[in-house]
Amino acid sequence: MKKLLFLSLIIATTAVQSQSNNTVEVEEALNWMQGKMQTFVYSQNSNKSSKSSLDYTYELKYNATNCSVILTENGNSSKKDTKEKKIYKFLLSDIKNIDLEDHQFVIKTNNSHKLIKVAHSGSHNGVHKDEINTLNIRFTSLGDIEGQPERFIKAFTAATTMCGGMKKEKY
Repeated sequence: MKKLLFLSLIIATTAVQSQSNNTVEVEEALNWMQGKMQTFVYSQNSNKSSKSSLDYTYELKYNATNCSVILTENGNSSKKDTKEKKIYKFLLSDIKNIDLEDHQFVIKTNNSHKLIKVAHSGSHNGVHKDEINTLNIRFTSLGDIEGQPERFIKAFTAATTMCGGMKKEKY
């Protein structure tokens, strides 16, 4: 009986230690991503006749303990007459994969379910809420990791895998 109790205590301690190690590693990956995303920029010509462009920047917030992520996409026009904001909320455990396609990171959810919550706001249209199954992080410049998008994919994949995401579908 004492051996069984001792063995149970060792298993429980190992499980808690393993979980806290994952939290530290998830925090490390998300913190790295947070710093790099501050240097990402996506520029879009919004109105050719007025020679105005819309520049998007990104901000990442997270909770490594519960693997939740809040990604904010801020759009500002070069003439300062338009502001857009999109806030994406999701759990890393709900993510199936991340790919690089034509100057954007494409993040997809498990089983194509709409598990990414989005709140949009703009200068002209108020606030709208939606749910999506694919998140596109567009960029024209990756700042600190220019020419090395695979580093972002590697960090995102590591954090997502440690949080229980990136699982292959059985059938």
